[in-house]
Amino acid sequence: MKRLFIAVPVVPEASLVSLTEQLKTIFRHEKINWVPLQNMHFTLQFLGETPGKQIPEMIRKTGEAAKNLTAAQGTLKGLGYFMQNRMPSVIYTTLDNMPEMTAMALAIRSAMKSEGFTPEFREFKPHLTLGRIKFLKDSKLFTETMNNLRNNTIQKITASEIIVFESLLRPDGPVYRKLAVFPLRNPGQMGKNFF
Repeated sequence: MKRLFIAVPVVPEASLVSLTEQLKTIFRHEKINWVPLQNMHFTLQFLGETPGKQIPEMIRKTGEAAKNLTAAQGTLKGLGYFMQNRMPSVIYTTLDNMPEMTAMALAIRSAMKSEGFTPEFREFKPHLTLGRIKFLKDSKLFTETMNNLRNNTIQKITASEIIVFESLLRPDGPVYRKLAVFPLRNPGQMGKNFF
């Protein structure tokens, strides 16, 4: 069994790096697990624990879906947060002006449904997770910071490939290993298979 997900990777530019460093400084006394820059991505579908014998066919179906998708550009804009049990749980930035990302997610979810993976019921809303909140001491500072940065334009994003990742859980955080890469620049080109 391998813990898998399918995603579009994000290449952080200086502005996103600066923002994450700023947030780490502001919230240095809070218990927040920050996403390493090399792990940033938009999840199209989380598959979870997947039997090894099923993975080659799942990768093939991902490649088939990717053939019909093209690269796209958008913008990371503003900060937001998800709530869980009436407490902030995840800090994220939103993807703006890239409806193609939703088409990518729908195509991948449709392909995975044929492999027995249940699509998520909630509507796909592309967002980039920056940090996962464990505990907040200063909720006022948190709210003020989120409000101040709510509308900031952060950086341009290019979705140029879809990757099947294996997530290896480590004590110091997850490590993501590429199993297959499917470039979107040329819709008819098959991806490199690392499996």
